[in-house]
Amino acid sequence: MPSAYSEQFKQQCVDTVLVLGKSRAEVAAEYEVSASALGRWVAKAQGTEGTGSGSHMRKADPASQDPTELAKRVRELEIENEFLKSGRPLRQGPLEGDIFKVIEHFDEEGAGKPRYTVTMMARGLGVTRVGYYVWKHRRSRPYAGASPRGKRHRLFRAYHRDFRLA
Repeated sequence: MPSAYSEQFKQQCVDTVLVLGKSRAEVAAEYEVSASALGRWVAKAQGTEGTGSGSHMRKADPASQDPTELAKRVRELEIENEFLKSGRPLRQGPLEGDIFKVIEHFDEEGAGKPRYTVTMMARGLGVTRVGYYVWKHRRSRPYAGASPRGKRHRLFRAYHRDFRLA
C-alpha cells in the first residue's frame, strides 16, 4: 500500500473499528496498515488525539481548549512565575555569566529531579539553553596552561618572544 492513504480509505478503516467493533489489530491486518497509524486515525475521529501515553511529555498547546491541556499550561506558567520571583536580583542588569550561575544553582539544587528545567529557566532569563551548556562545559574544563602541553606551549611562546626582542 502507498504511504499516503486517502481520506476515504482512512474513514473506512475507522468505521470498521468504531461501527463494527473489530479490534485495531484485526483491522490493521485486514487492510494492511500499521496499527499505530490506525490508532492515530481512530483517535482523531474520536477527538482524543494527543491524550494518550507520552502526551504528558509534550508542552501544553496555548491555543488548546482541552481542560487537561489548560491545567498543564497553568502548571507550567506557575512554575515559571515562581522561578522568576526567586531570581529578583537578576533584574538589576547582571552579567551573562551571573545568569548562567543562577541557572546552574537551580539546575543542581537537590538530589532528585530539579524543580525547574534548564529550558524554562533560560527562556525566562532571556538566554539560550545551548549558551548555558557551552558556558558550563567551559567551566568544567581545567585551565589549559595546567597541562604538560600547555606548559610546553608557554615555554615555546616565551622563547620566541625573547628571540624577537634580542
